[in-house]
Amino acid sequence: GLPHTEPPVLGNKGTLFTFASPLHRRVAYRRLFPGLEPDAIFENLSLRQLCINAIARFNPHAIQSRRHSKSDKNWGIPEATFQDELYFCLSLELHYIPILSEYCHSKAGRIDFYVSDRKWGIEVLQSGGTAEIANHTARFAPGGNYQQWGMNDYIILSFCSRDVLRTVTVEGKLPCDLSLSLHH
Repeated sequence: GLPHTEPPVLGNKGTLFTFASPLHRRVAYRRLFPGLEPDAIFENLSLRQLCINAIARFNPHAIQSRRHSKSDKNWGIPEATFQDELYFCLSLELHYIPILSEYCHSKAGRIDFYVSDRKWGIEVLQSGGTAEIANHTARFAPGGNYQQWGMNDYIILSFCSRDVLRTVTVEGKLPCDLSLSLHH
C-alpha cells in the first residue's frame, strides 16, 4: 500500500498524502516522526489496541523468515524474535513505563510480559495452534497459573503462518469475559 499524493492546493504549503489504510498511515508516521501521533490517546488505550500499535512498529527485517518448510510449523522465525520486537515496540508505545519481561514469574508459571501499571498480561506464541492456544488460555482462567497476578486484562498473541491460522479452532465454552479474535 503506497501512499497517494496530491500536489499542494493554492494556499496550502504541503503535499497531501492519502494512505491505503489507517495502519499504513500509522506505520509511515512512526517511521518519520518520533513520539505519539497527534491524534493518539494514551490514557484510554486498550490492551488490544496497544498490541496492534506495537505490532505496527515491528521492523520487517527483524522478523523475516530464516527458512521455510511446509512440514515445519515454526516457519523459521524464533519466538524470541517476536518477543524482542514486541518488548521494544511496547516500550515505545507505553512511553517506557515498566514492562516486566518473561523473567517475571512465580512458582505457578512464567508470563511473557506484564504491564504492572495497568495490570495487563501478554503471552506470545510463535506458532500457536489449537492446543497451544487452549493451554495458554487455561493459564489465565480461574484456577490457572496466572490467576494470582490479579490482571485487569490479558491477551495471547499467536504469530503463526496462515496455514496454521486456518486450522485453529477453540472448543468448549469460553468464559464470559474472554473473547477470541483471529487476525492475519
